[in-house]
Amino acid sequence: MDTCISHDTALRWLLANPNPLASGLGRRCAASLPNHAPSRGDAPLIAAALALDEGQPMDVLVASRGKRPQSGRYVGHIGKDPLPTGSFISLDRACKGLAIVSPELLFVEMARSHKLVDLIAIGYALCSGYRLVGENGDVMTREKNDKPLTSVERLGNYLDRAGTMRGKTAARRALRHIANGSLSPRESSLAMSLSLPLNLGGYALGIVEMNRSVMVQTKTSADGRAIREARRPDVVITARRRGGELAHAAIDYDSDTHHLDAKKRERDTVRRNDFQASLGMPYFTLTTKQATDYVAFEKFVHTVRRSLGIRNRLFARAENDEERLEAIRHQQFKLWLRFLSSAAVTVGRTL
Repeated sequence: MDTCISHDTALRWLLANPNPLASGLGRRCAASLPNHAPSRGDAPLIAAALALDEGQPMDVLVASRGKRPQSGRYVGHIGKDPLPTGSFISLDRACKGLAIVSPELLFVEMARSHKLVDLIAIGYALCSGYRLVGENGDVMTREKNDKPLTSVERLGNYLDRAGTMRGKTAARRALRHIANGSLSPRESSLAMSLSLPLNLGGYALGIVEMNRSVMVQTKTSADGRAIREARRPDVVITARRRGGELAHAAIDYDSDTHHLDAKKRERDTVRRNDFQASLGMPYFTLTTKQATDYVAFEKFVHTVRRSLGIRNRLFARAENDEERLEAIRHQQFKLWLRFLSSAAVTVGRTL
């Protein structure tokens, strides 16, 4: 390869475009890193091939013995570690000699420069079923000739083969907290807040699954047979109660500002009734208004917690330590502010 796009540029491009391996634009390739960054004159060609904004810096990866870029258009990174197979995707069809780091290598790169919570959010985005389109980063579902960039399983497999690569330990730690299948940044943020441990700003309610297919009974046939339909709640959370019993709750995030119109109220009521009657599982809807108001969001989280029948872990861990209690509350507010508030910024639009 002549040029290898990496780091923040790779993250933005991968999250904004159809999966190159699914669309046929790219293919996995085994190649050596280039010894030098592209020339100044190559910058417009590469930017055009990747549809980058004019003047936007490009992160490029070069070999450990290579030379850093001389042009201010490039941000150079030295690849010092041996890289497992599956580390690069050739984009020859877009621009001859052009490649981009694979989502798996990208995740390890991000682990070297980002805090754990931000790395978890990046992992959710890489394993998601959405991409970001347009200047505003509108969310589009990956479908038809598109698919998630990677998965928790593929990230784990890559780390198993990563040897002593820098960033591997942090990436492995983050991977424990990531789930496949989110369909929006707000869904990912909700899942993180519900499931992350207290010291990372979460509420530690349990394990989350994103857009899992759940069969519920919706009616009964004339001859008494149960008629079931598949439903896909945005989040299903599973908690373990004190006696070891598992409890579940389903949650949808509804971004529609007209959420309270009659049709939506009726739909939500039917869903709640179906889940409760068929599975004994409570079903909740979180609105944008609730998500972006911290007091309302905390109230929502504790409603979900009570439905799961588990004790407030915040007080279970810190009720006799006011300083620790305050520190945990501060972390929870910071996580909400960073990912759920009206000022929240989306991974892939902020790095």
